[in-house]
Amino acid sequence: MAVLLVCLVLSGCYLRQNVPVAVQIAGGNQSWFDAPLNGMTIPLAPYEIVLHAYSDSGVTQMELNANGELLTNLPNTAVPGQLAIFKYQWTPQSPGNYTLSARAQSGGGSWGGFTSVTVTVGNATDTPTPTQVATITLTPTWTLTPSPSQPGEVTFNREVSTNQFFYNGCNPDRVFLQVQVSDAVNVNSVVLFQKLEGQGWDSGTAMGNKGNGLFSVTIAGDSVPGHGDVQNAAWLHQFVATDRSGNVIGRSQTFNDVTLSRCGEIIRPEVATTVAPLVPVLPPIIKVITDTPSGPIIK
Repeated sequence: MAVLLVCLVLSGCYLRQNVPVAVQIAGGNQSWFDAPLNGMTIPLAPYEIVLHAYSDSGVTQMELNANGELLTNLPNTAVPGQLAIFKYQWTPQSPGNYTLSARAQSGGGSWGGFTSVTVTVGNATDTPTPTQVATITLTPTWTLTPSPSQPGEVTFNREVSTNQFFYNGCNPDRVFLQVQVSDAVNVNSVVLFQKLEGQGWDSGTAMGNKGNGLFSVTIAGDSVPGHGDVQNAAWLHQFVATDRSGNVIGRSQTFNDVTLSRCGEIIRPEVATTVAPLVPVLPPIIKVITDTPSGPIIK
């Protein structure tokens, strides 16, 4: 019994230690890398990739890619639950830079967004960069809520591909966003929050990390929550930056300069109507000539 209790305690500690630094997105279907971390250097040798995934409806499997090519689909063989861990023994074929990406499938069959890390594979004699796994306790309220930016925080330099995109078949049917953060060292992730004017904020979408503080994401018009309820609406969005421990260290302003429209709808500018002032119309002057003994009289 004593041995069993010790095993249970150690097992609980292990699970808490492997909860990611990246519990930075609220709810939804999310995944993250525990090992390797972004920017690491690992030897040219077999390496165990460790991932976690979370979904409100449970996690069924994880898809893992290297430089855009499928490595494997890992089924969730553990007891079904909202949080799942996956491990894969990866053998890099040659030295160089690799982008590892992964996404999870929920119990309902839908796939979440990709999460990615970039690593450098060196020689077999190299030693991997030491990793530090943060200890975070899971709570049922993993939430990042958009709010006004605060002075002294991380700043965002945004680029947007269009100021109007469409759903239901017209082009452009998506918008591409890219932000450069001012603190590339401490910012570990950037989350995009979105909503249509008059509606509520969504739970957030993790942006792809391009390195050196550059993050990007593409949003399709048909994927915007509540798009079917509007014909033309301002598409509001905000960026939230977190560090490796999941702490919010920067929020952008809320942008409202992009419009989402239903295909076939055209935004017509308001035409000002000018009303001419009323001019009174006077009756015509009638001249009547009357002959009198003293001469004609004009009335």
